[in-house]
Amino acid sequence: MKKLLLLAVLSTVAWSAQAKEPEDLEQMKREIKIAEDVIEAALRAKLEDVFRVSDVEANYLANQGVLVNVTLSNRSVTRDIEITGFDQIPTVVQNILNKVQIEIEPYEPEELSELRELREEQRQIRNQQRNVRRDLRTKRSQLSRADSGDADEIEDEISVLADELANLEHDYAILETDIDHQYERVREARRMPEVEPASPEFTDVADAISRVACDYGATLRSLRNDENLSFIVNERRFDTILVYRQRDVIDCQRENIEPSQLRERAFVYQH
Repeated sequence: MKKLLLLAVLSTVAWSAQAKEPEDLEQMKREIKIAEDVIEAALRAKLEDVFRVSDVEANYLANQGVLVNVTLSNRSVTRDIEITGFDQIPTVVQNILNKVQIEIEPYEPEELSELRELREEQRQIRNQQRNVRRDLRTKRSQLSRADSGDADEIEDEISVLADELANLEHDYAILETDIDHQYERVREARRMPEVEPASPEFTDVADAISRVACDYGATLRSLRNDENLSFIVNERRFDTILVYRQRDVIDCQRENIEPSQLRERAFVYQH
């Protein structure tokens, strides 16, 4: 009996010693909490004519990525009741309202609006960087073929472009810091953001999820490029699974690919 007890204790100690927590897990949890709110608000807007988004919950799976569970129900509103100030409704009442499917008007905090502006500035700087890098490649190509008379002038132009690129990279780094701070403010606000109104093109669930992944998937900044952003969409009849590579999500957010291309690159299936 004593031997069995000793073996049990040793096994417990060995398991504890082997247990390993993912790096930056707390930061990932903070980012997931923001993403849950943003994804839920975005899907509510894009699918409001067809489905009601009952719940969005996300978790991190080490070395695999973030898994987002979305629960949908068919919309069958019997009464039109508008309630503003979602953040002022107690949690219990929110759950009751969700069950009886009463319409709740989304609220956009100032923090989310400022975040959008910062991301737009970031996008503009990326475009400028792309143009300057293209000009640098052109000038360096010209320099390789230039004679001694033109070489000095081209080298001066290359120097000016290099300085311009360095300044843009400096501005981009500052924006990155500002965006990080703004994400934290959004997390603290904990209110539902307003997103673009629904349109017929988003009545398809996979299209809506792909657009939301493109627009907001990059908020998961701690998610590695070799990991995935996955969704399980629970409907009454079946579940739809969508698996996106995070590198593709980032490409879409940077406008290197379209949301339709992001969907094409994803694994999408039902069971």
